[in-house]
Amino acid sequence: MGMMVAPYREIREAVHSVSNTLTGRQWITLSGSDITRLLNITREDIQQFGALWSDLRLDHYMADGGCYRYRRYGQFSLDPDTLEKHQLPHEPYFQPGYINTLNGEIKRAFEPLTAEFALHHVLDRLIRFMAEVCNGASGKKVPWNVRLHPYRIVATEDSHGMPTPEGLHRDGVTFISSVMIRRHNIQGGVTTITDASQTHLADVQLTQPFDLMLANDETTMHSVSPISMANSELNTAYRDVLVIAFTQP
Repeated sequence: MGMMVAPYREIREAVHSVSNTLTGRQWITLSGSDITRLLNITREDIQQFGALWSDLRLDHYMADGGCYRYRRYGQFSLDPDTLEKHQLPHEPYFQPGYINTLNGEIKRAFEPLTAEFALHHVLDRLIRFMAEVCNGASGKKVPWNVRLHPYRIVATEDSHGMPTPEGLHRDGVTFISSVMIRRHNIQGGVTTITDASQTHLADVQLTQPFDLMLANDETTMHSVSPISMANSELNTAYRDVLVIAFTQP
C-alpha cells in the first residue's frame, strides 16, 4: 500500500496553522509523520536522503579540540514568488564572536554540499514548506537567504558528542530550524528553547526521521544536550540533523 498524500488544501491549512503558532509563541514542533505525509516523503526517500549523511566531513574548526562533528555547508537564495532555490557560490561560513562564543570570528571553509544533496527533491520540499511557514509568520513573501548545515554528531564509548558546544545561543538569522534525520545508538540530544532573556520555554527531543523544530531566532535561544553511546557493544553512535537557517536580506 502506498503512502497517503495530503491534499493541497490540507497543506495550505497546515502552513496557516503552523505560521500562526510560530507567530504567537515564537517556536513550533511538528512530528516527522506529519511532515512526511504532508510533503509526500516516502520510506525510500527517507533512506536515500539519510544515506547522504555518510558523506560528511570532519569539522576541523572546533575550538574545544573536539573531533565529534561532521558537516558540509551551502547556501541558496529563494525566489519569493515561485519558492525556487538558487545555489549561491560557495564561500566560508562566518559568525561574529557575540553570536558564536566558541567558533566565532573565524572564516570556516567547510566542504560544500554535494550535488546529490543540493538537488534532492526531499530538500526542495522541506525548504518550500518551511519558507511558506516563515512567510506566513513574517506577513509577507521574503526573498530568503537559506543556509544549510547537515550535521553528524558522533559519540564513542569514551566521549560524548556535543550538538551545541557553544551552549545556549542564537544563530544570528531570522528563523532557525532543526530537522531530525536519524538517531543511532544514542542517549540525550534534548533541545532546550528559551526566550531572549534565557527564560526557559520548552524541552524538546527530536527522535523520529523528519521531526522538526522551527523557531524565531531573533526572539528565542536554544541549546542541545550532549549525546552518549547507548550500547557500547555497537561500533557506532551518532545523531544526524539538518539545520536550515532562513535570513531576511
